[in-house]
Amino acid sequence: MSRANKIEAIMQHLVDVHDYTRMQTLVEVHEVQTYTTFLEWNAQCLNEQTDAQLDWITELCRQIQGDICLMDLESCSVFTAFAIYYTKKKKLCIVNPR
Repeated sequence: MSRANKIEAIMQHLVDVHDYTRMQTLVEVHEVQTYTTFLEWNAQCLNEQTDAQLDWITELCRQIQGDICLMDLESCSVFTAFAIYYTKKKKLCIVNPR
C-alpha cells in the first residue's frame, strides 16, 4: 500500500464532523474552528510520521474496530475505542464514543 493510501485509510478513522463540533463546543481542541482545517492538521501530522509509524497507526486503526478498550481510572469504566485524532501538541489521541 502506498504512503498516500495508508494516510487516506487512517484518515477514515478520525472523529467525524459532528463529534468534532461537539468537542469544539466543550473544550478547545484546536485553535482552528473548521472541520476542514482539522482534517488538514491531521493529514499534516500523519505526513510527518515515518513509514514504520504509519504501519503501526494503520494496525492500531484496524484494532480499534472492536479489539481495543480504554479505561478511565476515576470511574473504572471501560470504553470501546472508537476513533483517533491528533491534538494541537501533535499527540495521537484515541477516542471512545459517547
